[in-house]
Amino acid sequence: MRMAKTVFPGLGSPITHVDVTYDGKWILGTTDTYLVLICTIFKDKDGKEKTGFSGRMGSRIAAPRLLKLSPLDSILAGNDNKFHGGQFSWV
Repeated sequence: MRMAKTVFPGLGSPITHVDVTYDGKWILGTTDTYLVLICTIFKDKDGKEKTGFSGRMGSRIAAPRLLKLSPLDSILAGNDNKFHGGQFSWV
């Protein structure tokens, strides 16, 4: 088992699915009520661009973006609807 290079802070809701871009620059986490988009790109102490998979980000972690339905869309979708299996698509 390997130790993680970077740990991202939790936001409260449990993550039910994770997808990562082919180049490791973006992570998409799915919860029941929202999606979490995290950029893993940072510059190391030598100024080289890296991802959180290839180096330790430390305090250089970018703020995650929360993507959720607007209140109106949430009402239209109903109470029993949940996000599941969010993923990146490449056309």
